[in-house]
Amino acid sequence: MPSKQSKKEKKKRIAKTWLKKVEIILFTFNVEDKQVAYKRDILSAFLHKSIATDKQIMDIITLELRLKLSSHDKLEILGDKVLDLIIVQWLFNKYDTPGFITNETSKRVCRKNLNKLMGRSNLKKLIFHNVLKVEKSSVYGDIFEAIIGAIYKNKGLKACKEFLKKHFEDIYL
Repeated sequence: MPSKQSKKEKKKRIAKTWLKKVEIILFTFNVEDKQVAYKRDILSAFLHKSIATDKQIMDIITLELRLKLSSHDKLEILGDKVLDLIIVQWLFNKYDTPGFITNETSKRVCRKNLNKLMGRSNLKKLIFHNVLKVEKSSVYGDIFEAIIGAIYKNKGLKACKEFLKKHFEDIYL
């Protein structure tokens, strides 16, 4: 049975591995040091609850970043609604049939489609989750929505639309 020390060291290595990706996330989302709330939110968007509930790992991350993060859950709720709005608005301006707009919106923002879009993206490599505790079938879509939520909360609707066009143009095709 592994000693307490070896478990602690393993968790430290896990945290350090993700912390190396933090710079990539901050660069990708153009987060400046003075944008503390945006930094916290965008990093939290990539942090799955399977890790956020691990106190030892979170203590290491908090200490290193000097920033308290939470899991993506709350941002995911916001991102879900914002993504719906963006897609409905785009379809509303393009098509006249209400039934088509409703059905097409559902297809584009369903979990399966969001998982597929995020799964093909390089951003998936930046997600911090415990692969042993997570059912992969929903992680990508959850994080996708959390990212949209973080962008919206800090940068607004226009920035969300720009992000989607830049990284997930397929959602409009």
